[in-house]
Amino acid sequence: SETNASTLAAADAAGANLSEVDFSAAGQETDLPGWVAYFFTFFILYNNMVPISMYFTVELCCFVHAMYINRDPKMHCKETNTPARCRSSNLCQEIGQVAYIFADKTGTIT
Repeated sequence: SETNASTLAAADAAGANLSEVDFSAAGQETDLPGWVAYFFTFFILYNNMVPISMYFTVELCCFVHAMYINRDPKMHCKETNTPARCRSSNLCQEIGQVAYIFADKTGTIT
């Protein structure tokens, strides 16, 4: 770069040995080694890609789970002979935690 060239020219004009020239002050001021700076740069630039891909994967798994619930022949009401209908893929993860289902007179399930 231009600052390294000017540093070399100044060192040559002064008659200094090139092994004695301080290149760290020419253009960049950092105390970090290069690999540490690259690691943190990579981490800062790409940290939002992992959660987005994980979010998509979890949503895809919930959607497939909801499809399995809709197509399960064992999950149906024997009295009315209607199959289960999963209208929300978000509740599939908590389906095993349900102990009681309460419904009011309008049919709202809580």
